Amino acid sequence: AVVSTQSGECKDLEKALETMHRLYRSTNEELTNVKGEIKVYETGMGDMLSDLKKTHSVVEETEKKRRQSEALTQSTQSKLDKTEAVVAQLHRETEQAERIINMKEDVIRSIHESIIRVVDTCMEKLATIGEAKSDRSVGEQEVFMEEAHRYFGSF
Repeated sequence: AVVSTQSGECKDLEKALETMHRLYRSTNEELTNVKGEIKVYETGMGDMLSDLKKTHSVVEETEKKRRQSEALTQSTQSKLDKTEAVVAQLHRETEQAERIINMKEDVIRSIHESIIRVVDTCMEKLATIGEAKSDRSVGEQEVFMEEAHRYFGSF
């Protein structure tokens, strides 16, 4: 009876040992799978880190270009402001020049009208002199010519 009990215990131990062996293999396989998953995860993390570094470089380059663009925009705005000031000054000077030209045209028109009046007066006086020549003596004509010269000489 002791032998059969020991024999039963041995069989129980063998079954337990086989179960433990199966659990060991199963656990070992799971561990191997987990190690593989960890390697995949590490590779993925490495790829993500590499992508993150690339993204960081792109962000830095973009920021640098943004700063350059901002500086260019400020420079362009400054030049635009200066150009607008010059255009405004030119506009004022053009308006002033137009006023001066208009004034000069008015003066020229006035002088022209005065010249026409003087010429008309001279023509009338010459016609009068021509008529007087035939009516006056030589002495009177000379006196009249001197007066006419003084009168016309003033113009």
